[in-house]
Amino acid sequence: MERRLNDTEIKLRDAFNRILCNRPQVISPNRRLSVRAVEEEAGVPRNRAYYYEQLRIDIMEAAESLHSVKSKEPKTPNTQNQDYLSLKREIKRLKTENAKLTSKNERLQVEFDKLSFEFRLAVRKNEELQRELNISEDSRKQANQKIAELKRNKVVPLE
Repeated sequence: MERRLNDTEIKLRDAFNRILCNRPQVISPNRRLSVRAVEEEAGVPRNRAYYYEQLRIDIMEAAESLHSVKSKEPKTPNTQNQDYLSLKREIKRLKTENAKLTSKNERLQVEFDKLSFEFRLAVRKNEELQRELNISEDSRKQANQKIAELKRNKVVPLE
């Protein structure tokens, strides 16, 4: 003879199946599988699942097998989701940093262009001053030669 399920047991089994399929409606999907978690998901009072021994055994076996499987898996869907969110935050942070650095680079480029222009002006001014210095040096030499020539002309030979 087949045993009939009552409403509470049906609720508990449905909740248990939702948790196993990782689609709980009441509890967090991150929560570890336990008899208490199934009771909360089913919306039944605490310790109600203890009236259904086979259900308790099924829950504990599933919890044990899930725990051993999760410890062997390198990444669970939830961890992957957390990694995804973490990477998304990192991308956002890097984009902000990139925007700041781009702005700083533009400011430095403007400053570099300004200093480069001033440097070229200074080089031109230096070249002009060098030419003037060479001209005045040549003028001084010519003036000294004229003075020397005039002095030679004033010298009277002694006879």
